[in-house]
Amino acid sequence: MTNPLFKLLIGFLNKPKFVVGFILSLVGTSLGLLLPQVIGKLLDVTFLTEITTQPSLLAGMVLFFVSVYVIRAVSSYLVGTCGSQALNKIQKHIYDHLLKASVQELDAYQSGDLASRLTNDMSIVLNFMTVVIPNLLLNVIVIVGSIYFLFMISSSMTFISLLIVPVLLLVIVPINAHLEAYYNDYQTGVGEISSRISHKFVHIRLMKAFRGEHSEARDMGKSFDHLTSNYKKIIGWSSFQNTLISSLMMGFIILILVLAGGEVARGTMTMSSLTTFILYITQLIDPISDVSDAMTEISEFRSVSNRLMEVLKLAKEDDGKDYSSIESAAIRMSGVQFAYDTERILNDLSVQIPSGKHVAIVGPSGSGKSTIFSLLMKFYQDYQGSIQIGQQELKDLSPSQVRQMISYIPQDNTLFHGTLRENLLYGKNSGVSEERLYDILEQLDLTKLVNELEKGIDTKISDSGTGLSEGQKQRFNIARAFMVDHPIYLLDEVTASLDSVTESIISKAIDKFTAGKTRLTIAHRLNTVREADYILVLNKNGSVSDFGKHQQLIQRNHPYNHFLSELQAAG
Repeated sequence: MTNPLFKLLIGFLNKPKFVVGFILSLVGTSLGLLLPQVIGKLLDVTFLTEITTQPSLLAGMVLFFVSVYVIRAVSSYLVGTCGSQALNKIQKHIYDHLLKASVQELDAYQSGDLASRLTNDMSIVLNFMTVVIPNLLLNVIVIVGSIYFLFMISSSMTFISLLIVPVLLLVIVPINAHLEAYYNDYQTGVGEISSRISHKFVHIRLMKAFRGEHSEARDMGKSFDHLTSNYKKIIGWSSFQNTLISSLMMGFIILILVLAGGEVARGTMTMSSLTTFILYITQLIDPISDVSDAMTEISEFRSVSNRLMEVLKLAKEDDGKDYSSIESAAIRMSGVQFAYDTERILNDLSVQIPSGKHVAIVGPSGSGKSTIFSLLMKFYQDYQGSIQIGQQELKDLSPSQVRQMISYIPQDNTLFHGTLRENLLYGKNSGVSEERLYDILEQLDLTKLVNELEKGIDTKISDSGTGLSEGQKQRFNIARAFMVDHPIYLLDEVTASLDSVTESIISKAIDKFTAGKTRLTIAHRLNTVREADYILVLNKNGSVSDFGKHQQLIQRNHPYNHFLSELQAAG
């Protein structure tokens, strides 16, 4: 099999353990091929007399039967555990690759779809690795071995029996082509629905506020119906395939039984041989049926493997270089142009931001304020023009070094599943003292809140921060950003969820934490703008309208005054 995912799985496999398990499977399967011979012998009067008069022979036969099933159980355990361990490694491998993929690449996927690939798709891979492939190989051995013994009993009847094979292939091949397409559509649909459900329940309050339950139920109902329709096609084709195969097999078995019965009547075959022959024919039914099912499951595996290999092909972030030091935290952007797909956001943007200064960025919606932050964080790297930190080009710096230099506080108040402590120290490889942690909490007016919690700083919270207000979550996000000192801070309207009193407290704390540091703030509040050292004014085209101090910009009577009037009107 040349499937790239299968090759990857083989690479992660504990080969010695798997080989032992597979050899035991071969032994168990080979011994199982002798069972019809033993059972057939029981109909032989001479053998039956021997076994009833010799207890050791009877005990040996019982031991033989037991050993076959014990060997099969042990082999199944070894193969199964090897497969699950290999799957565990490839899950980690894919997840690690996703974490290292560029944001621009990941933007093409919904989060629920990626989650589905790592869970639902992986369950199919596990079944394929631990059940389908081992059983397929063993069933082939059973089929070949059974045919061999059938030839030994009656070559003519066996030859007639083998006529079923090309007939089965004519049934299996075209149907599997349809099944693979339906499996691919089904898995894609599962990923899309998973993503939509996850998104909707994150925003359940907004949904209820606008009484959107009915429309959501209707829309998702259509998606569920489409998914069910695809699944019905899978079930329909699978059922048709299995029924057709079973019918063909039963017809051939009846034909063989009629022919064999004729040979017994003519005296050319003993009843013992007939019984053995029938047992081997019966023994062929399940393996051939399983091989047929395996063809369907291979189609399913190929579908999900394409989905998994697709994410493994996502481009990683450019590593760049880690320089021993960056002399300055000054930021210079020259002729920067950037577009999301075909939508141009930044147009020939040029600005110099001095080291250690606080710069407020203002402008209309869609002018590229957040995009500047995304570029500085190296979330997107396909911009034109030049961006420098100190004397180093941003494109030459590794994402790791950039993110060690820059602390980013996004507008959304994201908390991760875990304790408050784990959230505050998230991603901090260097030690943060308890003194600094609690000092930051005190500065951000969070100490009382933490002390009121049942387990204090070690209280567990959900991904959505259930039980915390938006303002509280926002303050915890701010606290997380200041656990370690950084030369540069990017703040995206970080006080938007705070009341005026709390905002004043938090703003003073932020001023203290960022003193002497380069600080860029996307601002929508008048106080933030006034207190900045400089203001960068963007126009709707994503270029610089002006840059300077608050009083200077007011005197120039340009769009900045329009911006201020809108702020004052908003309160």
